[in-house]
Amino acid sequence: MPSADTDADTDADTDEGFADFVDVTTPWVGETDACIDGVVQVVDPSCIGERTVSATIEDFQTEDAVPDATVSLWASDDPAAAATATWTADGHGDFDATLSTCTPITTGVFTPPEWEETRDTYQVSRIIGTESWSPSFFAVSEATARLVPSLIGVSWSDGTAMVVGRALDCDQEELENVQMVIRTADGRVSTTAEVFYFNESGGTSLPTDRASQPATSSNGLWVALDVEPGKTIVEMYGWDGVGHVQMGASTFTTFADAVTLVDLRTGVTDGIWYPESCLSPCE
Repeated sequence: MPSADTDADTDADTDEGFADFVDVTTPWVGETDACIDGVVQVVDPSCIGERTVSATIEDFQTEDAVPDATVSLWASDDPAAAATATWTADGHGDFDATLSTCTPITTGVFTPPEWEETRDTYQVSRIIGTESWSPSFFAVSEATARLVPSLIGVSWSDGTAMVVGRALDCDQEELENVQMVIRTADGRVSTTAEVFYFNESGGTSLPTDRASQPATSSNGLWVALDVEPGKTIVEMYGWDGVGHVQMGASTFTTFADAVTLVDLRTGVTDGIWYPESCLSPCE
């Protein structure tokens, strides 16, 4: 890193469909010098374990509590496997959970379909550190799932997935003027997915069409609609003044009619990033 080559060992300039996603020639804005060549992290074994936390389920858009929802955890970081543990929140969206520390996990939030309140919402490659805090688990409401496409002027096709993410720099701050490529399990550029970016207007971050916002704004937010369910690869690219370079990537599983939340970090190509509390000896 940086590299113009994709995970599928194809050249970005000739990769079929690549230019449908990546075409901005404005340099990115963010602190990237310290990590763009690759992030090397070594987890201290003494930090790997379990801890019990008080957690909350929140609405992704409003941050309001989501009561009575179910949370599942996959210690394998693979939601296609059987869940490792499941909890149910109380009427205030709160629950106590025992979580693995300093190891990648996937979590999912679910409400009964007949409630028509939320879409199944997954957060992939989450790392719970050893510091004291109360983690939030997000659920995308049915209202937001309908609102996002309508704001852009498109539709979210039944049977496909939605992916929502942030682009982050070396300091874990939002990265501006970068774009995403969506690939399928075989490494080809998706022929169904569309990526859109959130602008900022009046203090509110909302998705809009590509003509109005062709790359990430200062909030670093993006959304992909009509993603083919299954193994999904997302790559992040920026313009360095000479060409487009791959700045980060993540691979995960998506599901039909569900939402996946993922962060892409500069210098990280496997989606795995550990907080500082996992890198030093733990008591």
